[in-house]
Amino acid sequence: NDFLGAGNHRGIHASGSASSNTFASNTVTGGAYGVFCDSISDQFILWNSLIDQTTYGIAIWNVPCLRFLVASNLVRSSNSIAGIILGPGAQGNRLIGNTLREQPLGIQLTNALGPATNLLLENDISLTTIAAIAIAGLCYQGLLVGNSLHDNAGDGIQIEQGPINLQI
Repeated sequence: NDFLGAGNHRGIHASGSASSNTFASNTVTGGAYGVFCDSISDQFILWNSLIDQTTYGIAIWNVPCLRFLVASNLVRSSNSIAGIILGPGAQGNRLIGNTLREQPLGIQLTNALGPATNLLLENDISLTTIAAIAIAGLCYQGLLVGNSLHDNAGDGIQIEQGPINLQI
């Protein structure tokens, strides 16, 4: 277990030619991002505790962001934008069994383009203020199955601005 404390802008940052990495069993507190992945593919983000980030616990961002496995992470913060974001170009990603607490948005999909399906499976999301899951922009082929959305002040699932072929 690695402990990355306050003072880091990004606890873990992977970009460019980084591929097939596993980020597992880390504790990241504070900073803007717990894990920030930019324009890379085939990453494994597993069993991490990401606490009190100011922007995102886990950000998967920019083209291409393909075939991530994000599983069994704890993401908790009261002052971030979202626990996990799949941003522009994210496709074929699997978010499975994550626990998200105390966020404005639990999981946010924004312009997460297809054709490969982004799967959200059995995530436990509570104590959000806006929505447990927010989907906006050109999001294709989303599959949401067995997620537990409870004790949220806002929406369970919020869908806006053009998602296509979602299966909920």
